[in-house]
Amino acid sequence: MTNPFVKCAIAAFLLCVGASASASPAQNSPLGVWLFQNNRFAVEINPCGDRLCGKVSWLKAPTDAQGQIRVDKENPDPTLRARPVLGLTILSGFRRAPDGTWEDGEIYNPDDGSHYNASMTVSGTGALKVRAYVGVSLFGKTLSLTRMS
Repeated sequence: MTNPFVKCAIAAFLLCVGASASASPAQNSPLGVWLFQNNRFAVEINPCGDRLCGKVSWLKAPTDAQGQIRVDKENPDPTLRARPVLGLTILSGFRRAPDGTWEDGEIYNPDDGSHYNASMTVSGTGALKVRAYVGVSLFGKTLSLTRMS
């Protein structure tokens, strides 16, 4: 006859293993709301067809010094300069790579109106690492985002 304590310990172990296995894919997913390292804004990443994209979901300062809603005033296309930064798509085109990272994406910086190639991955610590670059990834900058939800 098996000891009831052993049965209980085995059941607890299996529950823990099952919980960590089911939590792992969500933790490794870039889907959700992420705070940029400068704490000025957050982006919500969602599926866009078969790719991922991200929109500005929160701004620390949603208005400028004159109390006006922040707009995409640095956009190189004059017809887009009046659109609000809140809700603006700044991450687009990310497709899942076989190694579990996301590549072939683009990041838009509304502060200067520039577009950069980008890739992203969720690190072992749970941070979202977004690599922005021009041409070759080697010559770029990695941004670290913190999960908000």
